[in-house]
Amino acid sequence: MHETTLFRNSPNVLLLSLHLPEKSRFDIEHSLQELQALSYSLGAVVCDAMVQQRDQPHPAFFFGKGKLSQIKEIIHKHSISFLITDGQLSPKQAQNLEKSLHKPVLDRTQLILEIFGRNARTREAKLQIELAQSEYLLPRLLGMWKHLDRERGGIGVSRGTGEKQIEKDRQILRRKIAHLKEDLQRVDRERHNQKKRRSSCLQVSLVGYTNAGKSTIMNALTNSDLLVENKLFATLDSTTRLLEDDSRPKILLSDTVGFIRNLPHELVASFHSTLETIRDADLLLHVVGV
Repeated sequence: MHETTLFRNSPNVLLLSLHLPEKSRFDIEHSLQELQALSYSLGAVVCDAMVQQRDQPHPAFFFGKGKLSQIKEIIHKHSISFLITDGQLSPKQAQNLEKSLHKPVLDRTQLILEIFGRNARTREAKLQIELAQSEYLLPRLLGMWKHLDRERGGIGVSRGTGEKQIEKDRQILRRKIAHLKEDLQRVDRERHNQKKRRSSCLQVSLVGYTNAGKSTIMNALTNSDLLVENKLFATLDSTTRLLEDDSRPKILLSDTVGFIRNLPHELVASFHSTLETIRDADLLLHVVGV
């Protein structure tokens, strides 16, 4: 998986959110704080945030059309480079927003996938992220090749060039997804074999919110040198270390991926094998940041 280049030059970003009836004001504020921290993890500069209260998302633009003019004013005022929505956009909504606002638009899912893509270190983590990115992209291929049909001109009875390209890309992406799942199944079998060898050990997992200090505790207890950064999702790989060599039974301590609200379902599914580390633990130590 290639290294991404999004947010390389500390761009100014605007955060956008909808306040729907089922959400409290506290939920909206807390979620926006998370979104700001996620943006910071990629090096972005959050210049402002805007919340619109609606009964439901606008089917075409996510936000109401009247709100778009206010968003344009903020874009001009702060020289905004990217817009980030605190919610998942449909392909149609994302395309319409970018066309109307003339700026790239990312949703919460894309932002988290970008962070995971940058921070993945092991082969398994990279496979998991690539699978999640591919599954996210598959339904969003529509519209990427419409320009080919416009360039052809006229009305024909056969399918347009753009439609043919979409179908071809879907086939390629589906094959890629199938291969990634096969690779992850092989990695999963290797983990199960490794788990059998550790059956006589007491397994303890550190769990908690992302950036709560799990890796710091792991380093202190096991004299490890795991990466510690004041950013969300700096740790994406489950790491296991022996706590004390002379303890009986032997105790294995595992550092795990942190929690966050509204984790994209694509990542929940692709990280099934990683979450097994938590499921199989004999003891969970919940780390709470202060």
